[in-house]
Amino acid sequence: MNRSTSKLLLLLVLAVTACIGCSDDDGTGDPQTNAITINPEPNTINAPWLLTGPGSYSYSGTGDETLEDLTAGNYTITWGAVTGWTAPSPATAMQALTDDGTITFTGTYVVQGGTITINPEPDSIDAPWEITGPGGFDQSGEGDLTLTGRAAGSYTLAWGSVSGWTSPANATQSLTTGGSLTFTGTYVEEGGGDVVWPLDLDNYWIYSYEYGGEPESVTLTAGLVQQVAGTDVTVVQYTGSVIFENYFIYLRNDTGGLYFYGDELFGALSTPDLWCKYPCTVGDEWSTSGQGAVVNWEVIAIDESVTVPDGTYECIHLRGTPDGGGTVADHWFAVGVGEVKMTSGAVLMELTSKYIQ
Repeated sequence: MNRSTSKLLLLLVLAVTACIGCSDDDGTGDPQTNAITINPEPNTINAPWLLTGPGSYSYSGTGDETLEDLTAGNYTITWGAVTGWTAPSPATAMQALTDDGTITFTGTYVVQGGTITINPEPDSIDAPWEITGPGGFDQSGEGDLTLTGRAAGSYTLAWGSVSGWTSPANATQSLTTGGSLTFTGTYVEEGGGDVVWPLDLDNYWIYSYEYGGEPESVTLTAGLVQQVAGTDVTVVQYTGSVIFENYFIYLRNDTGGLYFYGDELFGALSTPDLWCKYPCTVGDEWSTSGQGAVVNWEVIAIDESVTVPDGTYECIHLRGTPDGGGTVADHWFAVGVGEVKMTSGAVLMELTSKYIQ
């Protein structure tokens, strides 16, 4: 054997040795065939789905899954509902599976975040607030703000204090999945013409009160602020007449006008009565029930001139008619002053003097 032949034989041996153990198997396992992968996103929600296909095939599951050894043909995925999430669009999709083939159904769910708008008025005072909600949510801020992506549930908005202004009442509202709501709170400047009845501490109003006899003098004095049903209200004390001995009422200027929160006879109200709507228009109507009977109210006039011993005022004229019949009561309120006059059957009450800071 010559040297050239020896070299050739050596090369053949090396080639054979290198191929020992060679096969079509790359060590990674056989590829999946006739397989369908279902991939709802995000994985954390384990979204439900239903897969249907040839020969009445039907299979349901949740989250990611791969199904193998399926019959070739058309398959349809239907994405199920997940609370708080919008299902993929379209909600169903079809793909064809071929022999020895694979297909993947991917569906992306989108969180249904709700929107909450916080709107304190007027904008110029940048009023502070705090909002709390589901899952320990708690956020504070000032002025207007819109919150997005909020979970469904009950939210409570607490309006903060602004020096020289009367704060609106706190409010609670429910946010639906993917819905929206707005908290609007109107701050009213204290001691000015923007409130129906200026309730600064120690303001007082003296009235002539007549009920089928000689008039008596009755004084109403704005006292301390205290909490009723979780809201700051002013205690207004009646003095000077045995008719009103130890009598007091709870009042608050708030969004929409002057509210009655209860009195010495009926106690505190869980839901206040609107006593004088403001701003208002002629023909506005509402009902109250906090003093033992339902009374239907109507705005008769918004600029009626009324003369009483204390002077002449432009007034909001309200008329209260008891539900089912009874004595009608008429009230006249001068914005920034308070109640100026009241009549009900034989009762006549008129403002004779006042002290407003």
